[in-house]
Amino acid sequence: MNRLFFTSACVLIFLSMVLPVFAQDSAYVSTQSRLATQNNGALAVAISNNIAVLASGSYGLKTIDISNPTIPVQVGNLTLAGLARKVYLVDTLAYIAASASGLRVVNIAHPTSPSEIGFVVPPNNCQGVFVKEGIAYLAMSNGIRTVDVSNPANPVQLGYLNTGSAADICVDGQYAYVCCMQNGLKIIDVQNPTQMQLVSTYDTPGNAFAVVVFNSYAFVADYTFGLQIIDVHDPLHPALTSTFDTPGTAVALSVSQYNVIVCDYDRGFEIIDISDLTQPMQVGNFNTPGYAYGLTEFNNSVFVADINALGIYDVSAASNVQTPGSVSISISESSTSSELVWNATPNIIRGYKIYSSNNAYFTPNASNLFSTVPTSTTSLVVPTSGSSYYRIAAYR
Repeated sequence: MNRLFFTSACVLIFLSMVLPVFAQDSAYVSTQSRLATQNNGALAVAISNNIAVLASGSYGLKTIDISNPTIPVQVGNLTLAGLARKVYLVDTLAYIAASASGLRVVNIAHPTSPSEIGFVVPPNNCQGVFVKEGIAYLAMSNGIRTVDVSNPANPVQLGYLNTGSAADICVDGQYAYVCCMQNGLKIIDVQNPTQMQLVSTYDTPGNAFAVVVFNSYAFVADYTFGLQIIDVHDPLHPALTSTFDTPGTAVALSVSQYNVIVCDYDRGFEIIDISDLTQPMQVGNFNTPGYAYGLTEFNNSVFVADINALGIYDVSAASNVQTPGSVSISISESSTSSELVWNATPNIIRGYKIYSSNNAYFTPNASNLFSTVPTSTTSLVVPTSGSSYYRIAAYR
């Protein structure tokens, strides 16, 4: 990690220095609560109206009241056929990818008494599900399938395309983006769900395991190769924008305007700033006690399906961190003060926070906040007597 430091004994000059990444284990993240489940009872999670729906493997589905995230309360449970692996919510319906038992449709309008109202069991295992405009798109162990769920009590199979084993699927516009493990990301034209067509493939370096498409970029959890950011403005010619190699095994992710939160399996989760898509940067992480299989973000909290529990973590501090690019320092002749100078950041932020400590490995927080300045400010005179370490963060 690059560090900005000064001592009264010498004068140091740093030019075009990359701003330090502030994350260390649990930086900008605090635990709110942890609700235990059975062994292997937390594989994926989705949220609607302060109810978290947990895909619980062989234990089916659980509904959890998260209106107070510090005290989550399980309010309902439903045993399902098969292994509940993934969950996708549309209003009061939960669509469950249930492995060999296909797609299960559950009514959660009354969270205390969820009820299965329909199902369909195509050949092979259902490993992922995405629902859009009355069509369910299934990632299967032998390709992808489309199912008409306009009548959720009577799902009807529509089409099939052999893509090889599919782990996850996301639909944006007329295209489905399919994670095909060692065969990378495949882009399918699904405008006619009964006759889908492969239009392109992007071969990621690892095993493409999960995908979210946001603002014409595909964010791929690529197993041991971390996060891959792929430009899909032209779906026929996908192109790599950047990568971020997470320390663990990337298996799921959640994407917002400024951050990607990567579910990193044996290393918890990573929070990655994507304000500049060409230079993704870590702004926080947390090594959860279990194995993080799935996650979602809701109201500045991250909800992690951590194999044996639902973990809830406050990430509001990380959501406000943004790196202002490069920073340089011009040193005055005085041995007691120096000037920090940094590059301006686009006006998507509210200002900069400067933190100070005599400890080179400090984590920025309210106790070591030195100054807050507006976006129009790109320099600040700071004292340098003794040993002083400074870090700068932009905030939104």
